Amino acid sequence: MPKLPKYDVLNEAIRSYDTRSLTSTNIDALISVWPKDVEIADMLNEKLEEGETWDRAEAYFIKLVEPIDLKCRLAIW
Repeated sequence: MPKLPKYDVLNEAIRSYDTRSLTSTNIDALISVWPKDVEIADMLNEKLEEGETWDRAEAYFIKLVEPIDLKCRLAIW
């Protein structure tokens, strides 16, 4: 996964359209690694088995689930 800002910094930058914290390179990288086969919001409903954890990329995107229109905001940025 490309180097991306911490999820809380990224989320706030997207909500406020802060171009100092989030560059077009960051946006392109994020869109390129965005999960394509599953809706991120649906991942929240998944029940993990005992001892099972999300991998690093999945956990990152789960934290970004709010706002739900995040990918749309990135695409039009």
